[in-house]
Amino acid sequence: MPEFIKNKNEKGNMPITMMIPLDGIKFSEEDKSEIQLLKMGEWNHPMYGPIKVTSDVFDEFVKNFKKDLRAHSSSIGLPVDEEHHSAGGAVGWIKKLINRGSEGLFAIVEWNSKGRQMIKDAVYRFFSPEFYFQYEDP
Repeated sequence: MPEFIKNKNEKGNMPITMMIPLDGIKFSEEDKSEIQLLKMGEWNHPMYGPIKVTSDVFDEFVKNFKKDLRAHSSSIGLPVDEEHHSAGGAVGWIKKLINRGSEGLFAIVEWNSKGRQMIKDAVYRFFSPEFYFQYEDP
């Protein structure tokens, strides 16, 4: 695994969130859209210090998605939660991850009616994915 973690929480995990604009999102007839999840680069996170995200990191995410590191990620998908809380249920499901190298990590998301409406009504104008670079299955 690439070296990019300097500071971790007490469990050794490091959640990363990034604000990705949803401007111009288009829905297919199947209520799917492609969105960017993560950008390549280096930056200093205010809580976790220096972070470096490379195409190798994207490859790792895609590989883990396909091999169901999180249960059923490749078949059911990963949930897109509202406000990073699963209590309200998913507003969409990540169905596929795509490594586009220097362009970033992208996902095909299948939105439900609540998710589509919230985006159309500009209730949410940004997508903020949360990643754990060292995931620990609960």
